[in-house]
Amino acid sequence: MQRIDLYKEYFTYEKDYYAEKLVNLEQGKKYSFNLWAGLFGLIWFCYRKMYIQSVVIFIINSIFAVATAIAISIINPFNVGNYLYSQFVIWPLSFVVLGFLGNYLYLKKSMKVVDRIASGDDFQKYETDKITEIREKGGTSMVSALVCAGLLILLQFLS
Repeated sequence: MQRIDLYKEYFTYEKDYYAEKLVNLEQGKKYSFNLWAGLFGLIWFCYRKMYIQSVVIFIINSIFAVATAIAISIINPFNVGNYLYSQFVIWPLSFVVLGFLGNYLYLKKSMKVVDRIASGDDFQKYETDKITEIREKGGTSMVSALVCAGLLILLQFLS
C-alpha cells in the first residue's frame, strides 16, 4: 500500500480532495481555503475530530470576542448595537481565518497520526489492523459535530 493510500484511509470522505491538498502542502503550498471550515468553524473542526484545535480556537475566539466588546463599548459608550457591531467584526474574521487554517491544521494532524501508526517494522505484518486504526483516528464524527453545535447554542443562550 502506498503512503497516499494510507492518507486516503484517514480522510475517508472527500479523500481525493484532501489527498490533492496534502500533495500541495508537501510542495510548499501551505494554505488553501476551505469554505466549510470557514462557515461552520468549530463545528467543522469537531466533525473532522480535531478536538484539541477546537478547544484552542474556542478560547482564542472567546478572548477576541471579549476584547472586541470592550473596545466597542469604549468607542460607543451608550451601548447602542454593541453586540451587533462586535458580530460584524468577529464573524467575518473567523470565517477567513478558520477557512484558511482548516485544511492546514487537518492535514498536519493527518500527517502526524498516519506517520505514527504506519511507522515501524511491523506495518506489513499488521497492515489490516493498522489501516483500521488509521480509519478510526481519521474520518469524521457527526455526533461530535452535533454535540459541538449543541454546546455552542447552549452557550449562546447562557450569555
